[in-house]
Amino acid sequence: MSAVPSRSELPRHSRRRNNVHTLPERPPLPLWLRLFSVVQRGTSIFTFGLVVGMLFIYSRTTDAPEQWNKAYKTLMDLERSERQLLGVNETLKEQLSQEALSGKANLVDPEPSRILFVPANPAPDFDTVVSTAADSAELALEPLLPASVKLSPTDRPLAY
Repeated sequence: MSAVPSRSELPRHSRRRNNVHTLPERPPLPLWLRLFSVVQRGTSIFTFGLVVGMLFIYSRTTDAPEQWNKAYKTLMDLERSERQLLGVNETLKEQLSQEALSGKANLVDPEPSRILFVPANPAPDFDTVVSTAADSAELALEPLLPASVKLSPTDRPLAY
């Protein structure tokens, strides 16, 4: 017995047919038909772009009133809070003035000798802050002025 089966031993469906026919070549399309095909493809792409753009604009315009309503509600809440704070502020001013007039508050007239001056801290040296931050993860919480530095009462006050 040979290793390759003979043609008669192969099943019928696995036999090769030798009568393969080639299809005739299509004749080339006319120039006007090719031109119309190119125009059709171009207009299809353009139309797709227009639809995408229209959907984007539509989504933005339908979302705008909702955003406006939310911002308007926030504005109204802030205005209401402002009115309440103004009312509370005026009430406190009225109570303070009533207490001052009645004498229950033990208020004292201001005198120049009783004025409290708070000295301003000098701005820290930028290079020192940068090097300290680079050396460690957090800045040391020690005073910026050394203990040997004394501020004179003639230093400018922080307020008033």
